[in-house]
This record gives sequence, structure tokens and C-alpha cells, in this order.
Amino acid sequence: MNKFTLLAIPLLAMLCGTAQAHKDDGYSHDSSYMDYSRTRWMSDIEDSTPLGRLSIPGTHDSGSRYGGAAIANQVMTISQQLNAGIRYLDIRVRHIDNHFAIHHGSVYQHLNFDDVLSQTTAFLAANPSETVFMRIKEEHKPADNTRTINETLDAYFQKYNKAFKFPRTFMGNKQPTLGEMRGKIVVIYDGLSGNAQGYNFSDIAKQDDYQMKTNWSQYSKWEKIKDFINSSNTNSNITINHLSGSGGSFPYFVASGHSSAGTSAGRLATGLTTPGWKHRYPDFPRVSCFIGICTIAFEGTNTLTKNYLNNNDNITDTGIIAADFPGKGLIQSIISKNRDNFTHHQLLLKSTGQCVATQGSTPNVKGAKAIVERCGSPVPEKQRIHLEHDQLKLGNQCLDVKDGKNKENASIIFWPCSGSNNQKWSGDRGRLRSWLSGTQRCLTLSDDKLSLSLRTCYAPGADQTFALEKASGAAATASGQSDGDTPVMPALTDAPEEIISAAQSIPGNYLSHFNMVVDFQPVTKQSTSMDSNSSASGHGNLAAY
Repeated sequence: MNKFTLLAIPLLAMLCGTAQAHKDDGYSHDSSYMDYSRTRWMSDIEDSTPLGRLSIPGTHDSGSRYGGAAIANQVMTISQQLNAGIRYLDIRVRHIDNHFAIHHGSVYQHLNFDDVLSQTTAFLAANPSETVFMRIKEEHKPADNTRTINETLDAYFQKYNKAFKFPRTFMGNKQPTLGEMRGKIVVIYDGLSGNAQGYNFSDIAKQDDYQMKTNWSQYSKWEKIKDFINSSNTNSNITINHLSGSGGSFPYFVASGHSSAGTSAGRLATGLTTPGWKHRYPDFPRVSCFIGICTIAFEGTNTLTKNYLNNNDNITDTGIIAADFPGKGLIQSIISKNRDNFTHHQLLLKSTGQCVATQGSTPNVKGAKAIVERCGSPVPEKQRIHLEHDQLKLGNQCLDVKDGKNKENASIIFWPCSGSNNQKWSGDRGRLRSWLSGTQRCLTLSDDKLSLSLRTCYAPGADQTFALEKASGAAATASGQSDGDTPVMPALTDAPEEIISAAQSIPGNYLSHFNMVVDFQPVTKQSTSMDSNSSASGHGNLAAY
């Protein structure tokens, strides 16, 4: 075998094969995936926000979990989808025996409309800050009915009447606000209507170019998605952007670009390489490079969308984005685009009344130092900090212990959120304790009286006492309890075991009082700020936010 033959073997593999294993959190085909919970993310959004200005993560064909690779669109149940942050459900109903069965085409999905509504209403009862958009579309042939499909739909509305609210108008400057619709299902009718009012699917601007001729239709599909993201950004009404596709490609391929459905399966190769085709498919990844030649691999619409949203801060309104097999990264990238609608909070150093901010005039600079400065009113973007899963977030970046180093005087910066322990904090009598393994260190004002650092926690003092306050400046009531609208700080007992063990060695650390509100002061078990998911011991749980 000569050297040219040896060279040809890897080149042929690059052209014809599967790229290396690929796991991206924009896509998940794992039925045990539920390590991600966003049950109350809408609680951070102002009541006055019109529905048409929301960025909503959704699922396409939400009940379709059975029927094989060509039919299935989801792995999560309806309840799992809602708990993961999904707020748009696409429900396909077959009218049979005067009831609705959930179908994808002719395939029954072992689910009925009663199941969908009971799971949705239970979720809303537990999380009254949320609202769920629900498209209802007739699917497959009706059979054995003695009433019309609209009469059956009305029967469901009557049975679950407390779950629905029907404003008189849904478009233009008179559309309902989130505050009006909290705890309710917003209906989007598609071909049926009953006697109630809601959005008409045919009136909504949408991108739904789902027909894939072959896998090589993927880039054209992506370009339509991207163009619609940009147009939705300037549309004040509800829009729906479908990331899904089928026909000449399996739904999982469109979502992931993978050679098989697995979450960590390898990407398929397009058959093109660089530098010869370097201008083709510019948004698709270049992988498996060898002597200057790289394979151009397919990429899934979920990952492409997630990356596009994360990399374009000018996008502040996506409308509804409906996906097959969404992963937590995609869900979060959509939720984060609501930042202009978030209730603004500022993280204050209580001794000086100064606010934590990024250094410099430009927010969202990767690696910018965390500093304290005079609080602005209205709140400048560089001071808008909110709580999310034990992280203190400013835009898409989190308060971070630089390089993850658990050492005295480690620098504190803002860095793209990763969910790692060097970006997680627990409230402890006004202090913010790092989750870094074994740490006994807290967020501290440095000796320069400007920057922040990580230092050993001590009895609460002036340079380690912080408060997360609403922009109005009222974080808590006079009693020290939350006013009910402010997020609950994480209790130390929510931290990993090794963090709790480390904390127990510090004198005066009263774990029985670690239910912290936003000003990090202990409150009683009867506090109105308690999360419905809090344990019987009274320890708050930030995971609900």
C-alpha cells in the first residue's frame, strides 16, 4: 500500500462517514433528561408585558412520542415539557367517540386530551405565575361521533373552565398582557374554534417550511428559521417559528444533524470539505480536520438556533419557537431573550448602597471584572442582575469565580453561564457563599473598594453583606419578609453536601435559619415568599425560578 493510498483512506472517511460524537445541550433525545427545571421563569417578567412581546420556548407536535423515528417528535411528557420551561404546546386531536385522542397522523399517541389538560392545569395550579399557549388542531379521520368537533371542544372548555380565559381581542395594541393571563391557558385555534375566543392560527405570522426533500434541505430550512427570527424581533404580535422538519429526513436529524437519534450521536457529514467548498453552508461546523482539510458536517436546527440567539444580543423578541426534542440550552436561550421584560433587580452592597456591575461602559463583555458603583435609575443594563438556578445573571453571563480557583482573593468576573459551581451562590445571613467544593469563602468587596473577590466568610460584616433589590429599591417589607414578587435567595441547605459540611464548621452558622429572602435575612416558616416547592423544614428552593 503506497503513501497515496494511505492518505486517501482518511479523506474518504471524511467525505462519506459520520463526524465524531456530538453532544450539544440544544438537543436532547434522553427520556431521563429532566435535570433541568424552569417551572416559574415567567415570574421574573413584568405583568404589563403584552403576550406578543414574549419569547416563548415551545414544542412541535407536543404529544407525539410513539411511532418510530419517522413519527416521534418528543421524548418528554407534557408535564416534563412544562417543568423544563416549555410554554407552547402543539396538540393534535382526533375526534373519536365524542372525545379527543392525541394523534400524529394515524398513529395514536397513548394520550387523550383529558390527560393533556389535567397535566397542564395541575402545572398552572402549582405555578400560577405562568401561562401556557396551546394550539389545538384536528388530526386524522373522525370516527363514531354523535356531535360536532366544536361541540366536543366546548365540552372540554366547560369541564376545565377555570383554566381558560378568553380576552375579547388578541391582536394589535389591545392584546392581553401576561398579568391578565397568568395561571391560564391561551388557546390558538387551528381549523376549529368552539364558542370561545382565542388566537386563530391562520392569522398568526409563522414559518413552517417543514417539508424536507433530503438531508441536504437542512441549510435552506435553517436560513428560513434565521430570517424569521430576525423578522419576529420587530413584530409586536405573536409569531410562531418552527424548527421542525420531516419527509425526506427524520425529525431527529432536522433537530440534531445526527446520524442517529441519540443525544450524543455523531453528526452526519455533508460530503463537502474545506478549503474547496469553504463558502458553502457557512453556519455548519467544520470538523475532523486533517492536513488542512476539514469536513463540513450537518448541524441541527436546535443547535443552530440556540447559538444564533446566544450570539446576537440585539434579538429581544423571538415570539414562539417550536422545536422537536429541545434541550435545556435551546430552552434557556429563548427564555433569556425576555430580558427587556424582566423585573429589574440590582445587587447592592448594603454598607455603601452601591450596585454590583460589570466594569466599563459596555455590558456583556466576556471576562469583565465585577465591581461596585453608584446605582443607576433607571437601571442601566450593566447593573440588571437576576437570580436563576442559584446563579446571579447579567444578560447571558453569570457572576463567576475566575478560573474556578477556590483560593483567597480569587477574582470575581462575569463569564458566560455554564451552571458550574464556580458560578453558584447560596445566601447565608446576608453573605453570598460560593458553591466551589469545600469552600468557606464568600463574595467580598476587595481592599481597593471597587472590585469583588472571594474571601473567607466571617460573621456578617460590611464588605460581605449584599441584598438583591427591585429597581424601586424595595427588596422586602418592613418585617424583613419578601413582598411576594421578589425571588427567593437559595438557602445554604440547597447547596451540595460538601458545601454544607464546610459551613457547619464556621461558628455562628445557624443552619435552622437559612431560609433567605432577597436581602439574605432569615425569615420564618410562615413567610409569604415561600416557594410552593419548599420543604416542610422551611428551607427555600431557588430551583423553581
